[in-house]
Parts: sequence; structure tokens; C-alpha cells
Amino acid sequence: MPSPLYIFDFDDTLALTDSTVLVTKADGTEIELNSREFAKYREEPGDELDFSGFMSVPGGSIIQGTVDSMEAAISSHGMRSVYIVTARSLPSKESVRKFLADNGVSVPKIVATAGSAGKAEWLRSMLITGDYDSVHVFEDCTKNIDMLSAIVEEFNDEFQALGYSGVDYIPTCIVESAVRGFVRKLLMETLSANC
Repeated sequence: MPSPLYIFDFDDTLALTDSTVLVTKADGTEIELNSREFAKYREEPGDELDFSGFMSVPGGSIIQGTVDSMEAAISSHGMRSVYIVTARSLPSKESVRKFLADNGVSVPKIVATAGSAGKAEWLRSMLITGDYDSVHVFEDCTKNIDMLSAIVEEFNDEFQALGYSGVDYIPTCIVESAVRGFVRKLLMETLSANC
């Protein structure tokens, strides 16, 4: 029987951390970017990227709303349906696990893809080898949401011709949710102050 597949990004989705990427430009200029800044960064010819700052989780806080969604998915569908898929490199998996466990969060399987493109490859293999009826993605990066959507669309196109009913894609953009929550809170505070 098909089951849902839940994919949770780590940085800026489950947790706000102090990890950084060091970018060395072709002229030697160095720029240190946190994960939010790096999500918007566009690599230029000659740029060298140093991800060693993502080998650990040097502090930060969990994002409770997303953690609650992950805990609910685990409770409803079990650990086998829930994954943390991070663009961090393989050596950082243990630090991500420890950070979540230290904050009292259940820790499903962690997949480190060493870059966002690896998330697409991982999802493609999961769809081919698994039996899923839906893919639920929790991400802060709209570029990754679109990339994973394209993988599901390609999969559906290939397999619907064989009579397969297809997989639903349900993305949640954490940044948009956070902004909506902030705006709602600000509006409520403004209304309360004016009453």
C-alpha cells in the first residue's frame, strides 16, 4: 500500500544555526554567508566555496512549527516515511542528529547530499525504489522546492504512461510561513494597541 514521503530540510527549516559558507571570489575577496544568505547566492565563475563551517552545528535554535510538523508526520506515518534531507556534507550528519536530540526532537534518518542538486538525485531514487502516493517537502529555499517539484513531475510523466496513478507533490515553504506568521502577529499587536 502506498505511503507518503516526508522530506524536511535542516538549515532554516528545522533549525536556525550559526553555520556559514566561505566564498572566495576570483579577485581573492572573501565573503562569509549564513545559510539564508547562501540560499540567495548565485555562484560566479572563479568562485571557490568552503563548506567546512557546515561540518558542525555551532549553536542556534529549532523552528518549533516545522519541528511540530515533523513530529506529527512521524506519529502518523512512522520513521520510515520521514527523512531529513540536508545539503550539508556527510560528516555533518552526526552534528545534525546531536543538535536535534539535544533539543528533544525525534531524529528520523538524515540524508546528507553535499549540495542542493543531490536532493534531486536522492528524491528520484526514492520515487523509483519506493511506493509513495505523495511527497511532502518542507524547505526554506524556493529554488529547491521547484527543483523537487520537477523531479516529481518527471517521475509522474514517465510512469503514468505505464498506468501508474502518480505522486502528489505538497510543498511547504518555511520562509513564506514564517513571514505570514510574523505579519499576522504584527497585525494582531497593532490591532490590540489601537483598541
